[in-house]
Amino acid sequence: MFRKYARTVPDKLTFNELWQMTEGNHLAFLYNLAKDRERFLSNKAVRHCFDGNLFEYCTKINEGLSVK
Repeated sequence: MFRKYARTVPDKLTFNELWQMTEGNHLAFLYNLAKDRERFLSNKAVRHCFDGNLFEYCTKINEGLSVK
């Protein structure tokens, strides 16, 4: 997925790249929720969305803690 759509940074998606990938589906909500300070959606955030740890991940990002 990232190989095909992430053009700006290899392991992160911009909003436009995400939009092209999903054609505006539900991942736009994920982008708004989990984007980093540089306005990228990392592959870690997408992974955490599917493994059920997205909110913990977002909390750590917002508090400036290291994320593993």
